[in-house]
Amino acid sequence: MPILAVYLLHPEQHPLTGIGRSFLGYDIRTGQVSTPLLAHNPDLQDFAAWLEQARTFGFHATLGDALEYSADDVAEIKARLAWLASRIPSFTLVNGRFHAMAKYGSRTLCLTYDSPSGELQNLQNLIVTLINVLYHSSPFYEPYLSSYTADDSYHTIRYGVPHHRILDKFDLHFALITSLPDEQRWQLVKQLLLEQTGLFQNEEDRRCLVDAIYLVEKQETGFFQVVERFPLLGSRATESEV
Repeated sequence: MPILAVYLLHPEQHPLTGIGRSFLGYDIRTGQVSTPLLAHNPDLQDFAAWLEQARTFGFHATLGDALEYSADDVAEIKARLAWLASRIPSFTLVNGRFHAMAKYGSRTLCLTYDSPSGELQNLQNLIVTLINVLYHSSPFYEPYLSSYTADDSYHTIRYGVPHHRILDKFDLHFALITSLPDEQRWQLVKQLLLEQTGLFQNEEDRRCLVDAIYLVEKQETGFFQVVERFPLLGSRATESEV
């Protein structure tokens, strides 16, 4: 059965698309693998191992977690994504920055943005309630389900994902690396990334147009790759219509 997810990606021309692709050594749109940006740095001898999980998922923000679906439901999933994309207008995320370490700790280096209008939250809610509900099996069941709160157990059974990851608790993050050993290496990787890419040094980096959502599928190689892009085509209401 296919393992599918719904992602938010920076537009192809956005500076962070190239930065994320270079840093991970993987292009999620084409499936092309390359040497990660810091792979040969002598101070980061275990860099490939630290990078592995983030690299296989590609540079993205998750809107719908990677779950297993029946092959018979793929056409319905695509139809639902096309339907909601046709009704959601494009919007812009702002205030791009490194994600605070409090939630993810010193093992994960993430980026995030704000969506002051709440449009991102609305989009994620729709994906969870229209797409996740079709899931067949979930990696969040075992061995985790028995340790969840009643609330997380309910949402995992219904949507395949615990509540602390979705809906009103959704937290936008673009992960660059997920297995750093300690805060010292977290700071070093962040410093090297800034020095070599100039990340967030201009206002263009700090804004991100969300003009599409992406269906991705886990390949036989273990890497996730885009299989279809759904442009956001909805019309924004005028003052007279509100």
